[in-house]
Amino acid sequence: MIKFFRKIRHKLIAENRFSRYLIYAIGEIALVIIGILIALNINSRAELKKTEAKIDKLFENVLDELQTSINSTTTLAKRYSTFDSLHFRIMQDKITLKDYKDRSHFELFTLTTRIRKAQLTHDAYDNLIANRNDVPVKYEQVMKDLISLYVIKSLVDEYDKKMEELVYKTLTERADKFEWFTRNSWPQDNEKEIDYYLNDFRYRNELTNYWTYSIGNQVSIALRFRENAIKLYGDISELLGEQQKPPTEVIDPQVSDMLQGT
Repeated sequence: MIKFFRKIRHKLIAENRFSRYLIYAIGEIALVIIGILIALNINSRAELKKTEAKIDKLFENVLDELQTSINSTTTLAKRYSTFDSLHFRIMQDKITLKDYKDRSHFELFTLTTRIRKAQLTHDAYDNLIANRNDVPVKYEQVMKDLISLYVIKSLVDEYDKKMEELVYKTLTERADKFEWFTRNSWPQDNEKEIDYYLNDFRYRNELTNYWTYSIGNQVSIALRFRENAIKLYGDISELLGEQQKPPTEVIDPQVSDMLQGT
């Protein structure tokens, strides 16, 4: 093909037909430019497909992360529902000496000294944000929703930390104030410790404080995160062409709204 064009070029020069040669030269340049543009377009589309495939994979990783986080918040809520039931019964004077003496009820002695966390992850989200400039327009709304969701996550993380600090503070104060703190036997055998749980107003204050931090704040925010995460999971899944919802355990509406025990 190159030899063909070269022969035409030489023939036009030999015949001293400059005007036709000029037109020919311009046409040849135009063909070269068109060829370059076609090649660039093909290369650009190939790069675009590679980028879209990478972004789709990042969103798939986000789906996995959301699923894990949804499960974590579900577990957190269910654990606190047990605490809430016991807290409610204690505040209503329905937990008795017999209950504390029962060795199958060890949880009564750890109600305010257990650290419960949602422990939500964010690695997949961070990787997606690092490639934010490559995200296609179709993901524009879910990107906004994701950013809002992970703002809520930061609040869940904050209360995870607050709960840890609260428990350490409670343990430190007990160690300073009560000789029974260091147990040499079953707590059910420690009369002074049981008396603290049954009759000391400070324990009820301790319980109420723990309830406020945990169910009043930590769980409330975690459930809000969970609700938004489930919706966002469906939205992202649909954009990826999967159209599926995350497999989740149903939380009873009463537990979700108030976590009030019976």
